[in-house]
Amino acid sequence: MVGIKAGLNDTLMASLLNEQGAMGNIIHEDNVSTQDEFRSFQRETQQALQTMHATLARLTIRNNQQREEERVHKN
Repeated sequence: MVGIKAGLNDTLMASLLNEQGAMGNIIHEDNVSTQDEFRSFQRETQQALQTMHATLARLTIRNNQQREEERVHKN
């Protein structure tokens, strides 16, 4: 009876470890997916920021040029 009980405990432990491993794989896959989504979001955000920065620079340069032209015309 002790041998059967030990065998059942071993089987139960193996089953629990397999389930934990499966859950670990699912969590790992979710984390990888989440990391991929974050990297994609990060790239898109970086591109948007670069576009806004370039637009702001263009508008600032244009504004400065217009002010300089107005100053020259006044004098």
